[in-house]
Amino acid sequence: MSSADSIYQDFSQLTLEGPLTPVTHDTVTDEQHDSLDEQIIETFGLYKEIDDELAILKPSEAAGILQRHPSIENLLRKAWKESSFKQVRQLAILKKPGEPEVLIHDGLFYGLNSVDEVLESAWHDNYVGENHKLLLDNINAIQGGGQPYSNQITIVQSSGTGKSRMVHEQAKIVFTIPFNLRESIENKGLAFPPPDEDVRAYLVGAAVSNKSYVLKAKYLKFFASLFTKVNGELDAARVSIRSKSAEELAKLWANRLQNIRTSMYKAAIVDATKATEILPDIQKQHDKLLAERRSQSGNSSNPDDTHGYLMEFAAAKSAKTALEKLIMNLESIDPKSQGIKVIVYFDEAHSLTKETPRTGDGKTLYDYLCSCLNEFLGLPMFAIFLSTNSSLAQFAAPPAFAKSARIRQGAAVTHAPITETPFDCYPDFKVKPGELTVKDISEIKFMAKFGRPLFWTFLRGAGVKVDKFTERALELARAKLICYDYINANIADMPRAALMAVLDVQYSLDFEPRREKVQMQEAGLVESHMRVAYSIPSHREYLRSGYPSEPLLAEAAAEQLWTWRGKNPFVAVEKLTDILDTGLLDRGELGELTGRQILLDAYHRAVEEEQKKPPTADTTKVKPPNFSSGCHLITFIKMLFTDGYAQDILDCTPDLNKGGKFKDAFKDAIICFTHFGKMADNTGVTSAATWVAFIRHMAIMCRNGQDSVDCIIPVLLQGNAKVCEHVMTAMLVQFKRRVTAGSRAELLFTEANLNFFPKILKNCDHGSNIAPYRPYLCLFMELGVQPPLPEIAKTPTTFQPGAPSSQNAREKTGRPQTPPPKASSDITGTPSKVVALKGGQKHHPSEGHTRYSVFAYGCSPTVYKGITNDHAKNMYAHLLSIRNFLGEHPRKDAKSVKAVRRMKPFWTGGEDSYHWVEHDDVLHNPIPVVKPGLEVGIPVDDVTDT
Repeated sequence: MSSADSIYQDFSQLTLEGPLTPVTHDTVTDEQHDSLDEQIIETFGLYKEIDDELAILKPSEAAGILQRHPSIENLLRKAWKESSFKQVRQLAILKKPGEPEVLIHDGLFYGLNSVDEVLESAWHDNYVGENHKLLLDNINAIQGGGQPYSNQITIVQSSGTGKSRMVHEQAKIVFTIPFNLRESIENKGLAFPPPDEDVRAYLVGAAVSNKSYVLKAKYLKFFASLFTKVNGELDAARVSIRSKSAEELAKLWANRLQNIRTSMYKAAIVDATKATEILPDIQKQHDKLLAERRSQSGNSSNPDDTHGYLMEFAAAKSAKTALEKLIMNLESIDPKSQGIKVIVYFDEAHSLTKETPRTGDGKTLYDYLCSCLNEFLGLPMFAIFLSTNSSLAQFAAPPAFAKSARIRQGAAVTHAPITETPFDCYPDFKVKPGELTVKDISEIKFMAKFGRPLFWTFLRGAGVKVDKFTERALELARAKLICYDYINANIADMPRAALMAVLDVQYSLDFEPRREKVQMQEAGLVESHMRVAYSIPSHREYLRSGYPSEPLLAEAAAEQLWTWRGKNPFVAVEKLTDILDTGLLDRGELGELTGRQILLDAYHRAVEEEQKKPPTADTTKVKPPNFSSGCHLITFIKMLFTDGYAQDILDCTPDLNKGGKFKDAFKDAIICFTHFGKMADNTGVTSAATWVAFIRHMAIMCRNGQDSVDCIIPVLLQGNAKVCEHVMTAMLVQFKRRVTAGSRAELLFTEANLNFFPKILKNCDHGSNIAPYRPYLCLFMELGVQPPLPEIAKTPTTFQPGAPSSQNAREKTGRPQTPPPKASSDITGTPSKVVALKGGQKHHPSEGHTRYSVFAYGCSPTVYKGITNDHAKNMYAHLLSIRNFLGEHPRKDAKSVKAVRRMKPFWTGGEDSYHWVEHDDVLHNPIPVVKPGLEVGIPVDDVTDT
């Protein structure tokens, strides 16, 4: 297809009455274009009305076209910036009937060949959502309550969540003076909008001051000059802006500021460097305040300091007066407006927290700037600080640690930071059942629609060049997640926080909530590694944060882990144990975490197996698998369990209701999960939730206290089907970390206990071949069960004086025994067991959803295929925190172990602890220990009515 044909096809929807046809030639000369450009620039001045004769389209028609194809707006902005509208006039859609048309060169506003251009295009695209209005509502609400309030607030959120764009859009509904203080070194690539370098240099340059009053006077003089310049711009355009509403004025000002921003800020800086005139009334007020201060302290001030404080006082009065005049001017234009009149925001403000002047009080430039802004308390003006890269402690410190004495003493009220930023906001996006296949949901363009706006706006900004930038979007996600430009760097070069971020995205780590170190770590992940801050309480002692479901970011994490696993297949569990040793993880959730690691590791290897490619000499050119494309459930079972056990599962029949072998029931089944999403209620324990989770490549972590099941892995029964509830079932997983396994009858449950299949689905409107009943799998992972120890090393947890041994008990009761276990092929001498039920062995003849039950005991190479050696086994034991220290004692002979017991590292019934006192019935026999292994179905003896 030619470029002209491509453009024609892309523009076919931009019609008024009929289809758009490609342009062929331009009848307007370059000289005529220049003349028309001059007329446009003159006519479209700041506050002048637009001449209706210049518009061919009605406003509603123009708005509709811009909404359907926002890249035209980019062309208009580009034309305005360059004062050349030739390409705009060449658009065929703007030609009168009968006029010849001009071919648009594929590259004017589609030729986006760099990431920077894509980012700029995305910045100028239509804004989606109402978060900018919510922000203004929250700011206006702050003024109530009757308490002394701060006129500043911080927006705390991770990268790519739309903080900058949100305040930029807010500037269209409230009069705003914006600053971007990004450092020049940070402005290289993937950074937009451009910084106000002169303002940053001025503010940071104040750090050379060794007197606080000199520094504050410098800042206040800048504000005085700035507000005066802004007021002058309004006065110059007063005729054109009469009777405008506050919102209309804000939008006009935002448009005007794009052209004068740099020059106006430079002029304000120049004026701020001039000497401040000390008016008599200011001198009088200062002398009065100084006399009062001296009378209270009883000390005389240094003459130099007195003059310095006078300069600060004069600058403050001048700045406040200039702001008052600006506000009066704004109120005269729209007397009916309520709330905040002026917003000043500082984007990328972390550069101010890095500089500590030589004033001796430990305050940063940010602290001094906040102090200067306090001079405007009581006026309808508000300041916003935005930053991602700086320490949250600088911007959102608890009151007890604030640098301001007024805040520490409760004389001023600070505000909890804003965390409400856009999420899941792709426009006009509603997923419907029966529309998408596995291939559809595994595409980068689709995954980017979920989560933070960074990725979908990035791709939409690329226009028709989107296919060129899809891989760049994934690379961008990887780079931002690890906060490192070279995504294929050696893992040894990565900071611990980068490793933690990659694991956290995929496994949803549970941190120990009561440790200050955890709060610091979480803040660091928000600042630099894409973790989302959900909420920061008013006391600001901690923040609530996490990695929500973002399929593209999860795919990026999986590919990053794949890069590291190529050199160390056990990197994930090793790094998890390292994190555990730092005390960051909640030990009460280690069983669930270990289970999620085993399952996701098996899934990764299954995807790699199904997407295996021929080996190549140049490993740098090997692309990672697409982990979001899923794998067959049967492949997953083969990668999860050792060969013998996997085959037993594939050959097993259901233990509840009629059905065939597992491998037949699930022959076309697909699973697809790259991360885990947390549920807060029981809505996730339904087949209705599984198709939704499958769309987002998400396994489900059930709510705390959920009966019977801890984790749900959605299963698509027909791999080529369109995803809907009719073709969904699940693997229902329960994790246990106890050393001694419970009875199987105690663990078993049915889907009816959970109401997992809330209704029988008889007809599918999406073309899927369905049966009224669907099979499902129950997997019970008894991870804490330990290999058998020498009898002398066993430490029972239940005191049973005089109890007979477990073997004697079985002999007396005469209960049928479990069939003898198969020997493991992986580790000789380690007993294991598996029971595969035969047809007719159990009696469940009724129709219904067929249940397949698998019981896995232990966490060792005997059971799990991914635990291939003793090193990996020890890592998992460490992660589970269930290592028996007597079992690990290097000398396991009876005398050596008895000597260790006699040292009383713990107290247990028996002579080792109580040899020194007379006693009766203290000795007891050890309780039974379940050996590692796996069982399919339920032995006959454990059958109960379920």
